[in-house]
Amino acid sequence: MIRLLHYLDDRKLNFLDLTIMKGENELTFMMFRKLTTTNTIIPNDSCHPLEQKMAAIRYFADRIHTYNLDQPQKQKETDIVNHIIHNNKYNTSLLNRVYNRKKKHTNKQNDDNKGKKTKTKDRSKKPKPKIGQIHVQRERD
Repeated sequence: MIRLLHYLDDRKLNFLDLTIMKGENELTFMMFRKLTTTNTIIPNDSCHPLEQKMAAIRYFADRIHTYNLDQPQKQKETDIVNHIIHNNKYNTSLLNRVYNRKKKHTNKQNDDNKGKKTKTKDRSKKPKPKIGQIHVQRERD
């Protein structure tokens, strides 16, 4: 038997790389790391191409930026990632540069999308089924 979910208690659940905690009226999120995590990425002094070395750092920055973490959890994750970066002989300011570039890019995309008009679909017409696609109809209340 394969067990897919591991409940820590009745209010916490580890799911993929998140710990989801159920509060009174909200869900809060923390990063989840298994005890077996080695915190090893491609070291800076290896002969790998720069693009491959930067992949893990971009992943960490993207995860911090996109996950719905509160500020203390975001800071905790940033500290952990900076520790990983330092242990693998990178300059710790690298994470901030990658993270700020990600934020700047996301803000630019949001600004660009504000000026565009979006078309609304006429939902009164039913879509025609296409070959190879499965259509599921929702029941209306």
